[in-house]
Amino acid sequence: MTLQVSPQGVRAVACSGWRRRRTALPAVAVAVHAADGWQGLSDACASLTKTARYQQTRVILSDGLVRYACAPWQAQLRNHQEDCALAMLQFDDVYGAQSSAGWHFAFTQDAPGAARLSVAIPQSLLDLLHARCAGTLPPVTSISTAFSSALRSHRKHLADEAWLIHWEADRVSWGSWNLDGWNRVHSQQISLPTTQALLAFFRRELKLLGLAATAEAPVQVYLHAPGLNATTGLNATGLRLVVLDSALPAIGGLTA
Repeated sequence: MTLQVSPQGVRAVACSGWRRRRTALPAVAVAVHAADGWQGLSDACASLTKTARYQQTRVILSDGLVRYACAPWQAQLRNHQEDCALAMLQFDDVYGAQSSAGWHFAFTQDAPGAARLSVAIPQSLLDLLHARCAGTLPPVTSISTAFSSALRSHRKHLADEAWLIHWEADRVSWGSWNLDGWNRVHSQQISLPTTQALLAFFRRELKLLGLAATAEAPVQVYLHAPGLNATTGLNATGLRLVVLDSALPAIGGLTA
């Protein structure tokens, strides 16, 4: 079972049979936040699993529950603990002194010498998931985030220099990389009614960064938006747009 967790609710996709047929279970609309000890998530998991039994759980966390940053390569850092210590300092610089204390830090696997993507997940949320939401879930085999999961699923097919956009119902996350690794990553809560509105928003962000996106020199962009599988009818001028396939249903409605 794949469990998709967002601040607004939880939904699950069950896999069955030797062909791994996917079936979307009814979504559970519930507030998922740390203020009540993630009680909404525990209640949703109990509801989703009370009528069926699954062998294992793969969890994908909405980008609204996590934080991203670029982690430049530092040759003097000798191990994962030192990488995390630097990531915590950078986190504190952005969100306030000692704010990193309640977060778990992980990194994408990039080539030595290349800047990586740093991912911060609330430690209390991670602990709850490892405890299988008080035993209501089957064994949890993996925990990832929406943006990093999309990246990992398609990385070997992506260009050496490009942008990746992950679109949820009320959030957009986007980042870019080149041969030196990651150089930008952003995530913003915003409700965009159509894919065309999303592309217009992204063009504005490029312009604010001083980056030109023209028909003569288009920017390579990969769009991951579960529920959207074609670019038919879209005005993608200035963008070399590729929509990445997703086996998961949309979190919220997406329209062209």
